Amino acid sequence: MKYALNSVAALVAFASTAAFAAPITPSSTALQTLSGATFGGSGIPNTAVQVLAVDPTMADVTIGLTAHQRFTGPNLVNNGTSTFEAATGVSASPPSSPADPYALWNFAFYVGGDDISNYVFRLYYDFDPASGTDEANHGVIEFLGSTLQGAAIQNSFNLGMDFLATSIPGVITAPLGSFSPTVEGEYTFALTAILERVEVGRVAILVDVNNPGTPIPEPGTLALASLALLGLAGLRRRFS
Repeated sequence: MKYALNSVAALVAFASTAAFAAPITPSSTALQTLSGATFGGSGIPNTAVQVLAVDPTMADVTIGLTAHQRFTGPNLVNNGTSTFEAATGVSASPPSSPADPYALWNFAFYVGGDDISNYVFRLYYDFDPASGTDEANHGVIEFLGSTLQGAAIQNSFNLGMDFLATSIPGVITAPLGSFSPTVEGEYTFALTAILERVEVGRVAILVDVNNPGTPIPEPGTLALASLALLGLAGLRRRFS
C-alpha cells in the first residue's frame, strides 16, 4: 500500500479559528463506497467511507472520511456507520519508526465536486485518547476550495506525522499534547464544508484503538457477566 503525501501548503489556505465547545459526534449514516477516491495513494480501500453530498442540486460537492490500515498493518473493522476498530502498536513501515512513531492505522479524507471554489473545508483530528474530546481541543487544517479548483482534494494521514503536531500560522492549528500509537483510546475526526461562514455539511468518524491482546467484551458478554455476578451474590446471601 503506497501513500502520496501532497504538500500541506498546497492543500491549506489558513488555519481554523472557530470550533464548537462540544465533542465531535460520529455520523450515523451507513458507510459507502466512494467511487474515484484514492486518498492520495494506491491500495487504500474506498469501500467503507462516511460520505456526504453537500449540495447535489447546485455544486455537486462531496466530502468523505474514513480510517484504514497503514500498509500491511492489521485490517480495521467497523460498525457499518462511523466507528472503526484499530490496534495499538508502532508501524514498522518507513519512514523511520519508532524514532518517528507512526500508528498501524491512518485516517483519510476526500473533497470533490464540479465547483468547490466558494467553499472552505476544515479537517479536525484528535490527539487525546480520552473519550469525548471537545471539538475545540482538536487539531484543525483549513483550506480553500478555490486553491485547487477542478481537482479532488484527498489524502491519507497518520497521527504520528510530525507536521500534525506543529502549529504553523496560516496553515495548521495543532492540538495540545502529543499522540502515542501505543496508547489505547478513542480518537475522533471530522471533515466540514463551510459556505459563506456557515457550516453546510459534515462527516465524522471515531477510531477506537485497543491492545489486540486485551479485547473488549461485547455488550452482551458484559451483561451476562453482570448477571452471573448477581446470581453468585444471591447464592451467597441465601446460604450465609
